[in-house]
Amino acid sequence: MANIAGDRFLEVAPAATHKGQTVDWLLDQIRDPSALPVYFGDDDKDEEAFVVIRRREEIPIGVGTQFPLKSALERLTSSEAVRVWLRRFSAGR
Repeated sequence: MANIAGDRFLEVAPAATHKGQTVDWLLDQIRDPSALPVYFGDDDKDEEAFVVIRRREEIPIGVGTQFPLKSALERLTSSEAVRVWLRRFSAGR
């Protein structure tokens, strides 16, 4: 197990954990061609997933300002901003 420390939490995961590989596998399971995956992430460990999401031409969105999150296409300031984004997005679909 790998202990991944963060701000006000401790994440315990298998040593081989890789968010990018996990997201890649999950996206392979989607059979609906109209699905539009959106990934929200708020720390440096989400960068692996953002890279996969971008490669697959989906939507990676960073949340907060604590980490650079270079591969995010958009940046929201808070979890409340995520809720607003989701309401607007779902209203437009």
